[in-house]
Amino acid sequence: MEQLKGLVDLFQTNIKQYTSNAYDEANTRVDFIDKFFELLGWDVANRQWYSENYREVVREDKVKVQWKTKAPDYSFRLWGKRIFFVEAKKPWVDIKHDTDPAFQIRRYSWTAKLSLGILTDFEELAIYDTRIKPNINDKADNARIFYCRFDEFEKNRDFIYNTFSKEAVLKWSFDKYVQETKKKWTSEVDKEFLKLIDGRREDIAKNAYLRNKEIFENNIPWLNGIVQNLIDKIIFLRIAEDRDIEEYAKLQEICKLKTIDWSVYKQLLDYFSYADNKYNSNLFKVDELMKTITIDDKIIKEIVNSLYYPVSPYEFSVLEVDILGNIYEQFLWKTVELSWRTLKIEEKPEVKKAWWVFYTPQYIVDYIVQNTVGKTLKWKSINDALKLKIVDPACGSWAFLVWAFTYLLNWYLEQYSKEENLQKAKSGNKIFSYGDSYHLTLQTKKEILISNIHGVDIDAQAVEVSKLSLLLKLLEWETRETAASNKLFSGVDSKILPKLEDNIKCGNSLIWIDYWNNQTDISDQMIKKINAFDREKNFPKIFENWGFDVVIGNPPYVQVLHSESDNQIKYFQSNYSWADAFKKNLFPLFLEKSIKILKQKNGFSSMIIPDRYFFTPSYIESRKFIVENAQILQVDEILEGAFENAIVGNAIFVLTTPSSKKYSVEIKKMNNWVFETTNHLWKEEIAKSNYEINLLLDSKTKSFWDKIYKNNTPLKDFLNLHVGIMIKDKNNVFHKEIIPWDNEKIIVWRDFSRYFLKEISHFNLEKAIVFWWTKNPIKHKTNPKLFIRKTGNAIISCLDEEWIFAEQSVYLWLLKGSSYNLKYFLWLLNSKFMTFFFQSFLITNPLAYPYIQHYDLEKLPIPQIDFSNLQQKQQHDQLINLVDQMLVTQKQHHQALSEWDKTLYQQKIEILDKQIDNLVFDLYGLSKEERKVVLDR
Repeated sequence: MEQLKGLVDLFQTNIKQYTSNAYDEANTRVDFIDKFFELLGWDVANRQWYSENYREVVREDKVKVQWKTKAPDYSFRLWGKRIFFVEAKKPWVDIKHDTDPAFQIRRYSWTAKLSLGILTDFEELAIYDTRIKPNINDKADNARIFYCRFDEFEKNRDFIYNTFSKEAVLKWSFDKYVQETKKKWTSEVDKEFLKLIDGRREDIAKNAYLRNKEIFENNIPWLNGIVQNLIDKIIFLRIAEDRDIEEYAKLQEICKLKTIDWSVYKQLLDYFSYADNKYNSNLFKVDELMKTITIDDKIIKEIVNSLYYPVSPYEFSVLEVDILGNIYEQFLWKTVELSWRTLKIEEKPEVKKAWWVFYTPQYIVDYIVQNTVGKTLKWKSINDALKLKIVDPACGSWAFLVWAFTYLLNWYLEQYSKEENLQKAKSGNKIFSYGDSYHLTLQTKKEILISNIHGVDIDAQAVEVSKLSLLLKLLEWETRETAASNKLFSGVDSKILPKLEDNIKCGNSLIWIDYWNNQTDISDQMIKKINAFDREKNFPKIFENWGFDVVIGNPPYVQVLHSESDNQIKYFQSNYSWADAFKKNLFPLFLEKSIKILKQKNGFSSMIIPDRYFFTPSYIESRKFIVENAQILQVDEILEGAFENAIVGNAIFVLTTPSSKKYSVEIKKMNNWVFETTNHLWKEEIAKSNYEINLLLDSKTKSFWDKIYKNNTPLKDFLNLHVGIMIKDKNNVFHKEIIPWDNEKIIVWRDFSRYFLKEISHFNLEKAIVFWWTKNPIKHKTNPKLFIRKTGNAIISCLDEEWIFAEQSVYLWLLKGSSYNLKYFLWLLNSKFMTFFFQSFLITNPLAYPYIQHYDLEKLPIPQIDFSNLQQKQQHDQLINLVDQMLVTQKQHHQALSEWDKTLYQQKIEILDKQIDNLVFDLYGLSKEERKVVLDR
């Protein structure tokens, strides 16, 4: 970086000139800061002529909104995604000690949910950890993790280049530094903003209820709607202010205006009416209920002032829609409830029933959109693209619809900017030029939104937030000037915002209006609960044209019990491929529904679901339906865990219609945030394997898997599985059968290890309730039997010959026939080979807490013994003899009193283990190379 030395020398030579008041920020940027980052490999001047969406560095013009600037000076990006901000200052600014510039870069970066921010005037350079929440009273060095002057650039150039250069970002060095510098006290903007609006929701709800008790006492859903509505309107207008679409501080101004007969709340409603006339999207519609109630001025002022500087650390001009959507998604998990005349914020019932409810990360949403919307658009013209119909049938609050809309905006801009389309697009007001780039006009964006984007959700509040998120995305990069110019264009709708009532619908995507054909309970309460969806009424033109082009989303993972919704379950069983099981989940129904609502030719669907779907036996019928009625293009395994704070295995389905009679499925696995192909499975292979799709097998290990399964028999053919009992206090109503036993022995998982069972004390069951997982509980007392732990990263089994019961953390295995000795299976299950096989092929997510599924155990490959063959029978008996020795030695080892004896017995156990492992290798016919793979693991 010889050129860096030249820049430093130039600045040093003329330092008095550059640090004087006469030398301004604009010159500093052009003469030094631009060149500094160009030396780090960034295309600051966009010499590669990337479109506005994909240029590497966005240099913001200084737009003053009253006394404040609108956006940071530089936004460094890759693939259109922000990486870090840089805020530039004049060289005479004291960056080391001045608190205002530090607060400014931290506020921008923290609100944009960026990890690091840079503040520089070239004379000085400071790096801040912008995951730490900024406070107006912070000193300049608060959250600062690096500082140096220009004459120290040479000394620190390796660190600067290896962290902030374009190459460093591409090679993950920037991300590594981000992780290394993370502190425990970091606080992300979405979590903090969620706390804020959660608190304001409670304040508004309590005050509104107190002042209007006669209205809300028996209508808590009305109260929820009012609170949500009020918060949506205020936040939208506050964001519009920071984006220069609305006059800055207008909301604060309203809070200061008060007359004797006209409260702040009433004046706020007047402002909403003005906004409704301006935007015309029903977002600001003020209904009669809002006009009827009263809310104290203090409450309105508190929520408004909490959104402004200096109280607020939020800079709404850089708050991206995906961050706001994440906040709202979690906001919607809770609702206002009235209990014993006290208002509380509680989780919604459907959230309590869900396996988990988590925000879908942007990279997952992007990937799904690219593999559906992207593939659909590949060969389409602009006119054909406007006919494209995209839907998320469980749209929640925003994510998939907003990013599908974003992808479309980028695609249309690219098409309109092509040389052959440019002049026509400009004359038709499709795009306009600004600086050195082109942008879609507001009218064009509205046309795309209305033509292409659709969604359905059963939660009315989620529907409203989806609309809000889409409208905020629509107004991204708009100003008062561009929004006002929209009225100059001729068209059906010259208002700023479109109405989305025909695009985003409230209803139950899984239950259509035919649900009511055979129902007798058609009460208002049931109609509201079921919320059946009338597709012909809601999307008539789409279904007249055979359905949607693209179906995407993250369906809810919600369990449904028979006792909760018998009629719904009957409907699901009649209309979907839903296996009969004690617990049922809704997400497979959404997969099947996605195929049913797709166009029968060249439709694309993709959803993220739990990876257990691909091999759990209860989903066989669902998998069969998908394999036979659609062409699965790929299945992508996400081992790292897609959802924050949720260590679960997930996978992404990508499929198309129509189904090909013969096709292969590409299996991918995410590695360093990139999906890499590991294997291909043919449709015929999947059908032969009970429609299971093993996501862990790459092409190299598949042959080994096939060999083992081809030559052996599943464990379930030899043994019957039973699950241990669940014991509850008699006051618990989980099960009503009271078992009046006394002094029975019950084993839990910690009571045994390989081959060894501890002494079990008696347990008094006289006053306990026992839940049996099997219809024949007496078999639990059968003797002998095998115990296997339910948890762990290896199979741990022991033999019971003492008539012991097992608690729910333990599986019980009983012989089906009399030819085999249970010790034969005990020997196999505890072998090194079986541990290797289990860890290599059956643990779906190594990061998750290991839980051994019964269906995985049932399919473990077991060598058959031909007892009519004298040699095989002798081999079986020899193995049993070794196990007998192991059982005795394990007991001696655990009971040994001296260290000498323990060492002796431990050595004997290792010898026996080695002999057993070698016999296992022989029995499975492993080659020398295969044995080495097992032993080296």
